Amino acid sequence: HDTLVCMDADLQHEPEAMPSVALPVLTGEADFSIGSRNVADGGIGFEWSLMRKVISKGATLLAAPLTPSTDPMSGFFCVRRATLALGRHACNPLGFKIALEIMVRCRCKR
Repeated sequence: HDTLVCMDADLQHEPEAMPSVALPVLTGEADFSIGSRNVADGGIGFEWSLMRKVISKGATLLAAPLTPSTDPMSGFFCVRRATLALGRHACNPLGFKIALEIMVRCRCKR
């Protein structure tokens, strides 16, 4: 397949949102798209603790110099196989924030 979709199984993302996350990649508008929890109609399926909110916001701020994404810690994204191939050799399969790693190592610009 030319397009890959990843969704964490932690119930933070609704499967019904998959078409809207994949559409920019499928139409060629983007090489990578992310299911952000920090946009209109975004969010999570349950309430986070204050500590979880602080950690997530802090991680997003730390990633800001690396990517313009509103939610680089998201586990819901879509990527073109060709884009993934650009940095596949540099990606660490043991990491836990694979979307951020792909955005940075595969040089996702659009």
